[in-house]
Amino acid sequence: MADLKEDVSALLPLVVTGVATNCFMINMYGEGWALAVNCAWALARHGRVLATWESDDDLMLAVVEGQRGRSVVAMEIDEGVFDPIFHFDDGTVLTVEADTEIDPWTFRAKDLPVVLVGVGPLSYQDWLDAQGQR
Repeated sequence: MADLKEDVSALLPLVVTGVATNCFMINMYGEGWALAVNCAWALARHGRVLATWESDDDLMLAVVEGQRGRSVVAMEIDEGVFDPIFHFDDGTVLTVEADTEIDPWTFRAKDLPVVLVGVGPLSYQDWLDAQGQR
């Protein structure tokens, strides 16, 4: 890929036709694309947090379900693919914070030549070392 930001921007807008939640994990998808978030995340609108990966299941499902039919109109994904931000047409913002390679986020689209897999800036071993565990 010559330029990740250009390649991702060329995909927009992406209409959300389906969503799913499982524990703290969320999935959003549409025709020819899918986002799976298996790490920390938050959905906010106009600066107000609506739900996070720590929300109760009912709230999480209701908020995520509320994005069905909305469109992703902007994505902030840097070359390191660490912590992306997805902007929806209703002003909702999904922020993702990956922690280790065990809990990544993935984004795939039929017109994107690679599958993006975002992990935190630390490897699992680095994370264990930081926690004083080996």
